[in-house]
Amino acid sequence: LENCAKKPTKLELKSPKSKPKSCLPASDSTPTTSRQPVPSSVAKSRQS
Repeated sequence: LENCAKKPTKLELKSPKSKPKSCLPASDSTPTTSRQPVPSSVAKSRQS
């Protein structure tokens, strides 16, 4: 799930359907922010 924790690229933001199915919940209509349980502080530490 490490790859799913990354912020979506500009292309992915334009085409949400292009995201890997493995990263999508049962309802793929859920916004990216609400389906990301990783806190912003943790996400920043992962990127650095």
